[in-house]
Amino acid sequence: MSDNGLRLLVAEYRLLYRALKHFEGHLESLSVSADDEDEQLEHDEDLQTLEGLIRSVVIAAKTDYSVEID
Repeated sequence: MSDNGLRLLVAEYRLLYRALKHFEGHLESLSVSADDEDEQLEHDEDLQTLEGLIRSVVIAAKTDYSVEID
């Protein structure tokens, strides 16, 4: 995140992390309850993308402030 010129406050990193983790739970629920394989695959792909985003937030908080947020 800091590589793109975006530097958040520690509280903002924590809030973003919690929001992403909440959404991750929602996507997992959608994936499990999907009506067909295509829908499940779409949610699983979103989950993979989201996992990368969550890792990026954790790394950025560590890089910018030496803070562990996970």
